[in-house]
Amino acid sequence: MSPEASEHFAALDSVIESTIAPQAAEIDRTGAFPRASIDALAKAGLLGLISAEEVGGKGAGMAEAAHVVERLAGACGSTAMIVLMHYAATALVEAHGSPRARQEIARNEHLTTLAFSEAGSRSHFWAPLGTATRDGGRVRLDSDKSWVTAAGEADSYVWSSRPIDAEGPMSIWLVPSRTEGLEVRGPFDGFGLRGNASNPIKGQGITVETEALLGADGKGLDQALQTGLPYFLVLNASFSIGLMEALLGAAREHLLRTRLEHLDQTLADQPLQRARFARVRTLADTARAFRDDTLAALGTGREDATLRVLQVKAVAGEAAAEVADEVMRLCGGSAFRKSTGVERLFRDALAARVMAPTTEALHDFVGRATLGLPLF
Repeated sequence: MSPEASEHFAALDSVIESTIAPQAAEIDRTGAFPRASIDALAKAGLLGLISAEEVGGKGAGMAEAAHVVERLAGACGSTAMIVLMHYAATALVEAHGSPRARQEIARNEHLTTLAFSEAGSRSHFWAPLGTATRDGGRVRLDSDKSWVTAAGEADSYVWSSRPIDAEGPMSIWLVPSRTEGLEVRGPFDGFGLRGNASNPIKGQGITVETEALLGADGKGLDQALQTGLPYFLVLNASFSIGLMEALLGAAREHLLRTRLEHLDQTLADQPLQRARFARVRTLADTARAFRDDTLAALGTGREDATLRVLQVKAVAGEAAAEVADEVMRLCGGSAFRKSTGVERLFRDALAARVMAPTTEALHDFVGRATLGLPLF
């Protein structure tokens, strides 16, 4: 680990201990956006983590971002998901955005997020129905976004639409959140990730400058697949890994602490419980090894890098759901109490399954890729 990375991670641990972890249960209870946590991460320089040094950022890569999301997920899933979306959106802004937008994120003054999923095409983010049309010297965007993390809280949305003129399925825009005509439809009241403000946003007749286009008209899907999606999928896997580590930590403590007084033994002394714990410990370790191999494949340009990216969220997300279910069983009635935090982690762990691209969609992509068929 480089000295710079060690410094970033020490700052992260300090923010988690002082701000994020103490507020996590209350954020979950009320569904409030974790503004204090996001502000603390900004003050620690972690919103600009993957922004290039040339614009004032930390210049870190995907592996460092994965570590941040993993650690956050174990403390507060809502905060972790907001930062995950920020990093995935930042990757697209870094690749195609204006110097001003990049500098604002690098200076930790700007929270951004993805706005891809739409009411009409649902989890099929690659098929936007929203339109972009010329309106004098500006561009008019009309869209009905169904799920936008940090809706109404972020400073901008990385927004997909059909192209203006070009061939292709998608164009991508950086839309300021204060753009007139944006309507956030909330509040979010979810099963898990209750503070991440994942609300629909309707943009009816909003207009942006032509310079808001990220990259080339009609090339948005290529840009998303090459830049945004790898960050999104790898960081989602890291999110699941962080949840699994927190769940396993709770299970370990329960098994070692809880005694069967009539036997003068702990639950950890019972062969059945040990075997069940070992199985989910192995599931989590397998997911981590797969995530780390995906990072290695991307870092070295390995031939199977794209395949690993398509697999990694499904591998870790399904493992997290299974680990969460088993930890609830291992911890028994105590896990059912909110005071332990296990039931909150259990609820948060199920999100990856239904978050686009869903496990089923990713399995289809993997099948297509390995059978020599086009992805779309």
